[in-house]
Amino acid sequence: MSTSNIIPDTVLGLGPQFQRLPRVLIVKIFKMALQVTDLPPYESSPGTILCLDAALERGFNHVAAVCRSSQALALELIYDANTIEFLCTGSYRKPSQFRTTMPPDMPHFQVRNLLRHIHVEFVFEDGYLAGHPANYSGISFSTRPARIPITTVGQLMLFSPSAAWFSMLTQTAVGFSNLDSLSIDIIVDVRNNRQTALQIFQNANFSVHANSVRINIKNRQGVREDWHSSLDQAIARV
Repeated sequence: MSTSNIIPDTVLGLGPQFQRLPRVLIVKIFKMALQVTDLPPYESSPGTILCLDAALERGFNHVAAVCRSSQALALELIYDANTIEFLCTGSYRKPSQFRTTMPPDMPHFQVRNLLRHIHVEFVFEDGYLAGHPANYSGISFSTRPARIPITTVGQLMLFSPSAAWFSMLTQTAVGFSNLDSLSIDIIVDVRNNRQTALQIFQNANFSVHANSVRINIKNRQGVREDWHSSLDQAIARV
């Protein structure tokens, strides 16, 4: 009787069937390896990194150095395992030539559609300075020019770079168009008429797109005012 068809009691762990893990398990392993968990407590929570370069440095580069064939999967999963933060406030940031707040530094537009989770910060102002240098150090407050009120949507887009960038945040061609979660902090610096500012904001027809959207609006002091709910309602979730 031939013994070639008899199944042995034990099988050696050799061959491709023992060298490949199910994709779902590989994805889970990679996500655990690529999630940033060593940030100081005051910076952020695990899985949230303050800039895209940190994501690549802390996660992707380590995996890519071990296995070149896993680079494509690692790059895809590092964007899925972490929330990338884009912040525009801080003493190190310079204002625009109109003394309005610049938007956060954004990655190249070809990379934006790869990100899945972002937390972004914008500052909206209702006034600007024109015809003067951006650096006002050494100039007394009594001699500084008065802020010029923003009264139209066109002026808002021209003199407030943050508002202009926000208007195309999730646009397909240039924005983050493939987000699972989007968290937005909007700091409103209104020094003129609130009703005028609200009307301009509503006329701008802002909209954002993501599977999950969270918007938090507050003033410079970090306080949410009653009228901020109307600003929130003016942003369409599509």
